[in-house]
Amino acid sequence: MTTWPHIKIDNWTDFVKFIDSLNVESSYLSHWAFRGQSVSSWTLKSSISRLLERHSIGRQLGDRFELTIFREFLSKAHLYEDFKLRQFETGNTFLTFTIMQHYGCPTRLLDWTSSPYVALYFAVNNDFSNDGAVYLFNETALNNENKDERFTNGDAIFFNDEESDHIQVFMANFATRRLNSQQGVFSIGANIDKDHEELIYKSLINKNTKERSYFVKLIIDKQIKIECLAKLKTMNVRADQLYPDLYGFSSSLKDLLEIRGWEKGQQ
Repeated sequence: MTTWPHIKIDNWTDFVKFIDSLNVESSYLSHWAFRGQSVSSWTLKSSISRLLERHSIGRQLGDRFELTIFREFLSKAHLYEDFKLRQFETGNTFLTFTIMQHYGCPTRLLDWTSSPYVALYFAVNNDFSNDGAVYLFNETALNNENKDERFTNGDAIFFNDEESDHIQVFMANFATRRLNSQQGVFSIGANIDKDHEELIYKSLINKNTKERSYFVKLIIDKQIKIECLAKLKTMNVRADQLYPDLYGFSSSLKDLLEIRGWEKGQQ
């Protein structure tokens, strides 16, 4: 496994300074994608990749599994009362997989966000005995480095049997309150079983210099996780905003108790 360049973050100010150095807000569309994970040792594997690995299933059979659940979703999802997306009827494969991901189906997609602070929330809201991590990369550079016409045209990236390290980023082409709140984007690999951490590394390692990094992993010290939760709350980056439903509200109450307990310990 290759190792991403990494920076240890052990206070809130250092995180803010690093993000400010990226000039994320300098244009309407951010060139950066961020992903927060509550355990820094976790890699960037899609949900279906983790499932296949857990059951020792190879890519060829995994591709068939993916096609099976894709067809099942296409044929039956409309039967459920809360599924009323008119766009679903267009036959757009990217759209279908995005919807599947949104509703918890295992897919080859990996969720990212254009907001560094949303990513930080997911890195610090859990697993307080472990360091968290915020992965980030320049998505414009990544897509520029991955222009293989076999996969950039149409839906060929989903159903193919070619060995490839191709990976690309796309924005969701349907809107929900949750996706809007989380400012979601997705990475997708041409091969179902490949770790996105490895693919991004291979795509961008030759662009990195001492002066500029196109991808990096921020290790968030476990000792500052709850402090970061408290800071994020003042910025309105909290569970009930990221998950605008009863689940999000309940999670925000859990976070509030964690913050209150941490504040008591600071007195």
